[in-house]
Amino acid sequence: MAYNFNYRKPAFESDISQTMTLSGDLRLTPKMAINYSTGYDFDQHEITMSRVGISRDLHCWEMNFSWIPIGYMKSWNFTIRAKAGLLNDLKYERKKDYHENL
Repeated sequence: MAYNFNYRKPAFESDISQTMTLSGDLRLTPKMAINYSTGYDFDQHEITMSRVGISRDLHCWEMNFSWIPIGYMKSWNFTIRAKAGLLNDLKYERKKDYHENL
């Protein structure tokens, strides 16, 4: 958890901004984890870009899912790939990029 307080006075007017962020990792099992990040902007009175990710070790493979549910960068990405370095390019990937939201 973090709290950020900014005070600027570039000329004659001052500008104050305040945000709070929260991020973390939660290991559900030895082979599965969830990570997240979110925040709140007190000036705009809105939730900042939030992200949720799930990763799973599938022995020789690994699976990752990442999702940004709110904001102008809404997107998701799902990947299954081989863990061996020699087979780095062997993967299956599906995604919806935030550029598709325009």
